[in-house]
Amino acid sequence: LFNEHPSLSAPAPTPTQGAYLIYTSGSTGRPKGVLVSHQAIVNRLKWMQNHYPLHHHDVVIQKTPSSFDVSVWEFFWPLLTGAKLFMAPPDSHRDPEWLQQVMLEQHVSVTHFVPSMLAA
Repeated sequence: LFNEHPSLSAPAPTPTQGAYLIYTSGSTGRPKGVLVSHQAIVNRLKWMQNHYPLHHHDVVIQKTPSSFDVSVWEFFWPLLTGAKLFMAPPDSHRDPEWLQQVMLEQHVSVTHFVPSMLAA
């Protein structure tokens, strides 16, 4: 409808409205949907910036698949702070040797790893 009528626009979301839905098993082992609000994303990014400040000279590698919640801060945090964002190709998060090489080449200063990949 919006493509057919460019003059129509969707209402702006409120901070408490959902930004995305993620499925998690949490501690129960049973999958359940969790609606994450815009406000929750902003609060998380503000907390991260307060505790681990990014600067314009920092480089964040976005390597986490977008189906995982960590990807949200990987791509929004540097955009909010003026840091550089390096977008890794799909599935590159599975190749520790490639990641090590590109992190050196791109001067990556911020990343996130699960313990098993960090060990590799």
